[in-house]
Amino acid sequence: RKTKKGRQTGKVIQQPSIPERNLPPLPEARALVPKPMPQVVPTMLSLLKAIEPDTIYAGYDSTIPDTSTRLMTTLNRLGGRQVISAVKWAKALP
Repeated sequence: RKTKKGRQTGKVIQQPSIPERNLPPLPEARALVPKPMPQVVPTMLSLLKAIEPDTIYAGYDSTIPDTSTRLMTTLNRLGGRQVISAVKWAKALP
């Protein structure tokens, strides 16, 4: 039950409660605009996955004996390829 105070008299006036009616659910209103299509614009995450560079391998040959020159040359080549790959990736960013 709901109660309401009278403003002028200060008395409490009881309002009768309204019984709830079980109404059938209303039919869904059909929109004039069709539902939106699935997302066509790629999300940032899918875009980053698409332009992610491949793994770069050093091409290290363990059958050849190691020398300091050979190791430094291999590392320099690998570093250069990684820089080029990173620049290509950065250029592809939106």
